[in-house]
Formats: sequence, C-alpha cells, structure tokens
Amino acid sequence: FTVDVPYAHPVVAGFVIDDSACPTCNDNGYIDAEEQVQVRLIALNDGAFDTGGPLTATLSVGTGSTADFTMSSPSTVSFGSAPLAVGETRASEDAFTVSLGAGALMGDSIVLDVSFASAGDAWTDDGLLEAVGLDWLPCPWDDDPEGDVAPGGVIDIKGCSYRSDTDMLQVRMESYTEFDPNTAFVDFFLYETPELYVVESVGGFPDFEIGCVFPDDPLEPLSVIPRIDFTPTTATLRFALDDINALGNNVQVAFAAGSCPGDYFCDLYPGSPALFFDLLNAQASCDGTEFIPINWLPVF
Repeated sequence: FTVDVPYAHPVVAGFVIDDSACPTCNDNGYIDAEEQVQVRLIALNDGAFDTGGPLTATLSVGTGSTADFTMSSPSTVSFGSAPLAVGETRASEDAFTVSLGAGALMGDSIVLDVSFASAGDAWTDDGLLEAVGLDWLPCPWDDDPEGDVAPGGVIDIKGCSYRSDTDMLQVRMESYTEFDPNTAFVDFFLYETPELYVVESVGGFPDFEIGCVFPDDPLEPLSVIPRIDFTPTTATLRFALDDINALGNNVQVAFAAGSCPGDYFCDLYPGSPALFFDLLNAQASCDGTEFIPINWLPVF
C-alpha cells in the first residue's frame, strides 16, 4: 500500500505588474508594446504543510514564449522572512524588470521557468505572462448544456469569451471537461457579412479557410498567421480583424469540437440552426446569422 506524505507545495499563482513608471507606460496593469515594467511573482502554497522557512524563487526564460522581450535582474526574488502558510498567497517583495518589443501583439506571451526553494526543499513550476493583455468579456449567450457531447467526444463545450484591441481578436472556447491539446480537434467559425470563415485545428496546428463544408483557402495572404493556444479546458484563437475584412465592430462566432462518426463533430455551440452536420444523410449547414454575436470594440 501507499501512504500520502503531506508536504508544502508552492506554485505560481500569477503576477503583479506595475506599468506606471516608464515614459511609454499607460498604468493599465498589463505589459504593452514598448513598455518597461516591474513584475512581482505571486506564490500560492497549495500543499498540506507550511514551507520550512522563508521562500525564494529563481526565474529564467522558459521555452514557448511568443513575445519579443528582455528580462532583467534580479533573477531571484524573496517572499519575506516568514514561511508561506498552507493556502496562503503572497507576492514577492522584489520585482524583476520586463521590457516588451515594439512589435508585440495582443495575446503574445512570455513563459517563465520558476524554481522555488525553502529550508533545503525545492520545487519547480512555470508561469505565463500575457503581453498586451485586456480583460476577457463573456460571450452574450447562454452556456451550452453540460453532458450534451456525442458518445466518444472528449471536449464538452461550455461557453466562450473574447477580447480585442481593434487590430486583433481573441475568441476563447471553454470546456466542461479536460482534454489533451496534442490531439484536440476544434473548429472556430467566424461570420463577417457576407463571408464565412473557419479556423480548424488538429493537434494545435490551425488552418484558416473560407466556407462551411469543405472550405477553400483564402485568396490573399494573411497579415497575421492565426494562432490557437490551449489549456486543459480552453482553446483560444487569435487572428487579425483585417483578415476577415471586418468593417463594423461585430463578428458572429460558433464552435465545434471532436470528430464523431455520423455526426462529424461531437459537440456544437450553438447547435442548429447555427451549425448542423449530418454526414450520414449528406446534410450540413452553417448559418452565420444564427451564430453568437460579439461586439469586439474594446472598452478601455
């Protein structure tokens, strides 16, 4: 038999960003292009014991960053002289400096490797700093019913959220269930009158096309290559509004996930009449006027 041994376990809980001091800073709490900001690390002890002594963390640049940035000392930050108690969240006393390049786009990210230490114990985690961030807004639509995914489906779509800086639009599909990003099959449908676009991803490699069933490649090259980022319960698409010829400030969106025989997709959001697929009877339709309408004009 096995016995679980209780222990302390500090993890990255987030960051505090101070962008109030540099000449190009706008004091909005995010790292924007051409800003040099001060960042403090937030740690959470989600273990069963307090740390054995004071907690420190050493930071280094991880792999997978999409932003152009530089990070300055100190590389090691302290969380004060007291141990980090069970369930406690605390920001570091020291700040490190991050400078973001001029070409940063909304949704770019900085991956940091974090090594915690206390009283001879050591732990590792990673943290994600979002560049050019904005608050996420919920889609103006009721959540999809839980459990309506077809048999064999892994992703049970829950709902969506979005944000935009008027150049880029990010749309996030949320799932009730966890899934493996390496095998995820997701489709984002975008309707901008009179055209229907679809961005499909199998295993994290997005393909931007025009049309509903058996879509075509766009005639013009894209200004920004679409990107889909995953967590265990979300898939987030980022694309340039110019690439769907957005003329107003509204775009209609819909989502599909999983590959199930006969149904084609395992879950749709919203379902018919917005999206309908019945491959056994050779029927399929995408009605963009019934998609979820989002007003992407940001509120600063």
